[in-house]
Amino acid sequence: MMKRMLILLTIMSIFSDTGAQENLPVRKAAVAGQFYPAEAEALEKYFEKEFNQITVAPNDKKVRAIIVPHAGYMYSGRTAAWAFATLREKNIYKNVFIIGSSHIAAFDGASIFHGAAFETPLGHAEINTEITSTLQQNNIFKFPQQYQTEDHVLEVEIPFLQYILEPGFKIIPITIGTKSTYALDKITDALKPYFTPDNLFVISTDLSHYPSYSDAVKADSAVVQSILSGNPQTFDAVVRSTENAGIKNYVTAICGYSAVYILMSLATD
Repeated sequence: MMKRMLILLTIMSIFSDTGAQENLPVRKAAVAGQFYPAEAEALEKYFEKEFNQITVAPNDKKVRAIIVPHAGYMYSGRTAAWAFATLREKNIYKNVFIIGSSHIAAFDGASIFHGAAFETPLGHAEINTEITSTLQQNNIFKFPQQYQTEDHVLEVEIPFLQYILEPGFKIIPITIGTKSTYALDKITDALKPYFTPDNLFVISTDLSHYPSYSDAVKADSAVVQSILSGNPQTFDAVVRSTENAGIKNYVTAICGYSAVYILMSLATD
């Protein structure tokens, strides 16, 4: 009798979990056909063309994180491809944490899409609902996931992942709504247990917005060097300095400041 009860409970648990997964929303592609091709065949041809032009020196170490742009592929897809190309060799990951800063709203923490998957022309990128559920128990991650439904900041990175990584990975989509270092440090602390070789962190950001080309080259170079310093405080200081330097039409030094700050903080601990 006890054995039968255990079998019954196991079956009920399986069906309960399946039902819960089926009831979770799928985040539909919002910018396919705008930021990147809407048809799978055209998208795969695009990737094939771009990646065939890229040669990356062999690396014995597994990549733990990449920082990539999120503009339309016609503008920054080639730059993004160079970063994703570093994943071609050792490309098996359990989870991919995709982190960006919101284009939709400002809020005092992070928004996680706790759903079944993100949909792209290449299919569904499954979400690790166990991790998203765990993170959402922390108040810093409890901001509405509706902030993600129309934002391109995470979506544009997912087709690259689907093309370049071995199948089987799950994603954790995180959008940040604040530049408060206090809040960012709390987010960092929550993500620390997941910053392991089994997981990949994809940081979505562009650099400066709208200055002249010559001003952009100078300002962007300073910000990039501050990232390469590996010091979050140096990065923060350079971003603030360039944004207060009076550069004409200079709206932001780096639109994914929050996501980059979090990665740098994770890497220094």
